[in-house]
Amino acid sequence: MKLCKVFITSILAIVMLSNCSARQSEESVSVENQKVLIGQWQVITIKRQNVIAQHSATLIFADDNTLMGTTGCNNFRTSFTQEDSKLTIAMAATTRKMCPGKLMAQESSFLQALANITHFKLNEHQLELLNKEGNTIFTAKKIYLK
Repeated sequence: MKLCKVFITSILAIVMLSNCSARQSEESVSVENQKVLIGQWQVITIKRQNVIAQHSATLIFADDNTLMGTTGCNNFRTSFTQEDSKLTIAMAATTRKMCPGKLMAQESSFLQALANITHFKLNEHQLELLNKEGNTIFTAKKIYLK
């Protein structure tokens, strides 16, 4: 009888410890997944149109859920929330300088597209920001600072 109690207690302890370990592993994967966007990204395309050469557009995702960067003309700043591959971006505040017509058109497209992002995919070092239909809104490549 005493041996049976010890055996059952041992089994329960093993189950509880393995459950704790599994939760800790899930939490660390979740935390890692939350950091995949952090850093600076060079925008390559906006709605399948190449960004105007010499006028780079960037996205900088920060640890504090701030998203900032440049449209190629003006700077912008907003906040974002991420849960797995789901991404929500708040309305952006921008500086208001005038730029040549093509850059202003790019900026308009950039800011409209930014508001429609709902999730992302990451392939190697390329980021795809997608709308709710699954269409690619932005493609960007990671910039590694030295």
